[in-house]
Amino acid sequence: NTLFHHSFNVTFVKAQAAVVVYRDSVVYGVVRGAAGRTVTLLRGSEAVAQQPLAADGTFRFADLAAGDYAVAVEGTPLRSAPTTMDGQRQARPDLELILTESVITGRVRNGADRTVQLTRDAAEVATATVASDESYRFGGLAAGVYRVALVGTQAVSDAMTLDGANTATADLVVPGHGAPTPLAKAQKETRDYLLRVRNHMKKAVDAGVDMQVAITTLDDSDFAYLPVYPELRGPNANRTYLEVEAE
Repeated sequence: NTLFHHSFNVTFVKAQAAVVVYRDSVVYGVVRGAAGRTVTLLRGSEAVAQQPLAADGTFRFADLAAGDYAVAVEGTPLRSAPTTMDGQRQARPDLELILTESVITGRVRNGADRTVQLTRDAAEVATATVASDESYRFGGLAAGVYRVALVGTQAVSDAMTLDGANTATADLVVPGHGAPTPLAKAQKETRDYLLRVRNHMKKAVDAGVDMQVAITTLDDSDFAYLPVYPELRGPNANRTYLEVEAE
């Protein structure tokens, strides 16, 4: 323009498009065999959400931003593989929890209504009351080394190694073959029994009878009703013969 002399400064600004962060991803699925347990959503190693599994084992985590997510079932080693989400897609990790539980069962001779204690690495895990049929059971046990003890006595089982799926058996005997008893009964079932065995073995040793023959010919059948009679008859006769022989 020749009539007007004006100068202009023109500035060009580069426009930048707005960055959209999507938070619409969804992780959903089902964990079979774990209804009622808590499921945790992990982003990396960080727990970002939790919820109890529905009665049918389903779960759903929504409104998730981009990232790597995994699902873990609390109290179990169950965990899904990481899934990369972009803030828009959905993922469905289906898992199955197979509960492996070891079991310890056994019997306590003359122990009905007594209490047995289960320990793991010397720490108490549980107690149980011996049933009327002298049996007991501990279930739902994880891997470890266990023992069963009869409360109030020194009776304790050998160590049992469980792997979380196997079964072990531990039988115990109430020391003294039961609860306190009248003197006359104790004399008949203890003193008289031992005298029967000793007198028979003394005659056998004096006559030069072989120990096995002496045990076989021992007539103590009228004591067969005594607790653990089948288990102790042979050892009692054996030890008595050797004691008499050594005199």
